[in-house]
Amino acid sequence: MILLHRWRAFLSSRVLPCCLFLGGLFCSATHLTATPGDRREDSFALARRELVETCLPRLSALAQECRKKRFYGEADALWKAVIALDPNHAAGRKALRYFKRRGGAWYQSKGYHQPKNRGKQGLESARMSSRQELESLRDGMLDLLEASRGSLGARRREGELALLTELLPQDAALRSAIGEELHEGQWMLSESVTALHRRRAFPHLAAACLRMAPEPREARIRPEESALGIPWDAAKQTDALRVIGSTGELEVTHAARVSHAVGDYFRTVLAGAGKHRAGFTLYLLENSHKAAMIANWPGLDQTTRKGLAAADGGWLGQNNRLAEWGPSSSRRVDGAARQSLGTMLMDSFGITGRQGWAWEGIGLYMVHELVGTRLTWFFESEGYQPQLTGGLWARLQAPRADWLAEARTLLESADRPSLVYLLGRTINAMREEDVLLAYALAAYLLEGHPKLTPIILTRIGAGEQPVRVFEDILGYSVQHIESRLVRFLDETR
Repeated sequence: MILLHRWRAFLSSRVLPCCLFLGGLFCSATHLTATPGDRREDSFALARRELVETCLPRLSALAQECRKKRFYGEADALWKAVIALDPNHAAGRKALRYFKRRGGAWYQSKGYHQPKNRGKQGLESARMSSRQELESLRDGMLDLLEASRGSLGARRREGELALLTELLPQDAALRSAIGEELHEGQWMLSESVTALHRRRAFPHLAAACLRMAPEPREARIRPEESALGIPWDAAKQTDALRVIGSTGELEVTHAARVSHAVGDYFRTVLAGAGKHRAGFTLYLLENSHKAAMIANWPGLDQTTRKGLAAADGGWLGQNNRLAEWGPSSSRRVDGAARQSLGTMLMDSFGITGRQGWAWEGIGLYMVHELVGTRLTWFFESEGYQPQLTGGLWARLQAPRADWLAEARTLLESADRPSLVYLLGRTINAMREEDVLLAYALAAYLLEGHPKLTPIILTRIGAGEQPVRVFEDILGYSVQHIESRLVRFLDETR
């Protein structure tokens, strides 16, 4: 028998045939070494070496000149730049009081302290000359990185940009190259700045979609629906869907408006089709009517009936009929909205339970913005094993729970879930920590990368390897994307 927590919803395998159912910034001595067998990588390493070898003598000469003029602080700053570019530079190491251990590792004397500039005349001119040299290196490296974009790995590119940013920490061109911009006097991720504006707009957008939803009109209860033995007391419809219920006219009308608004909301946020399927019908039932609905609905096999009996709702065969019988009105309306949005994720992008992070993360985020709740998680009937829940789940279900704050705490912990693993998980394999991380990732994409998100969903829904898609579209290694997500949650709190 399939066991399921009441907060999950059930998706029949009949409707989802394709898824059964629903640091170190300085270079090391090996940094210049090319990857064997990759000629384009060799070309990059050679061109990089030329740039560095052109720059190093000039920086060294400037450092020596600064020392002669008693610009001691400026001289040491230049020597630090030198050994960042060439870790084994003898003059630079000596000037900064580094010594070598027997194993070859460098260590700096404990007695070293950053000196102050003693001279004054010509200091600004020396600083300008230093900056011009570093900017010349920056321009050459940026051009080289751009020319090698198609062949150079994301992690290598990130390392090079990190080194340049260490040399020129306030340089606008470099900050732009690493995806940052100045916001209220502080360098922030570009996606964080975008999100600060977009997050404020989401509630207004959702409210507008609800206001624009048409007033549901009376619908007819069909003979086959009357034959189910359910005491239906309300039936409403719009041009997009029908809602039949035994939960009262008020709830049925509200669910019809919300589920209709999902289409406009989906089209606006994700530029998807946002259309309900033909004949789309939602049934809202008091929990006491659940058994009769499952037993009397025609055409369900025994496995599906057992799965539905363990859940708060789900698909009823292949005719775009869905039912919600959760223990409260808020659960049923939340489930109806999630089911409506789920069909659009499938039809517009091919997203199913196989792409667990997208199905759960996008669904939870968007429905919360629309109705203010996050009460529906999904599972596939085939191979499902109930996940044990702990203190995190209890915190997430608190009425005023801040899921992004919880995600921030989770990602700062030692046992945080891995983004690499999350991207490959199906909904059945997702733990409560994975669902929370998926929600945070959805916020990162929908708020911070609104134009790229539909492209990511389309390619992942088409079956492409998710890590490769993320790296290709966002332009960073998946490890760096994870670190940016952590920073995003901090910057947008």
